Amino acid sequence: MKGPELIHLLKSLKVKIAYINHLRDLEMITSHFLPAAFRMFGLYSGIASAPKLDVWGIDEYHVSCAF
Repeated sequence: MKGPELIHLLKSLKVKIAYINHLRDLEMITSHFLPAAFRMFGLYSGIASAPKLDVWGIDEYHVSCAF
């Protein structure tokens, strides 16, 4: 990664972190996001109706490096 690309990445990351911290300060995560996610996945009705996540399991992965 070259200098300008790294600077852009760090600025972008800084903006994202600031946005998440702002949402936390406003308690948007706990008061709106989590309840909406719990309703969407049906987690309020108990563990019996929770979605099966094993289909999303990763059995293997490949890593490639280019130099």
